[in-house]
Amino acid sequence: MASKSPQIRFGDAPLTIEDVVALSQCQAEAVVSDDPAFQARIQKGADFLDRLLREDGVIYGVTTGYG
Repeated sequence: MASKSPQIRFGDAPLTIEDVVALSQCQAEAVVSDDPAFQARIQKGADFLDRLLREDGVIYGVTTGYG
């Protein structure tokens, strides 16, 4: 039976360089925290970008698929 890759959870703690390397080499699975406070922070950032886009029409330095 194949072993499951370890999970690296975004939002629980800062990422280490080892986490980044493991993710880049497909040795771990990225998972987003289900903590409501973390999800609210992410949503707040998306709402901010949406507001900037509505007001100015252009946002530099953000990928088109941010959401």
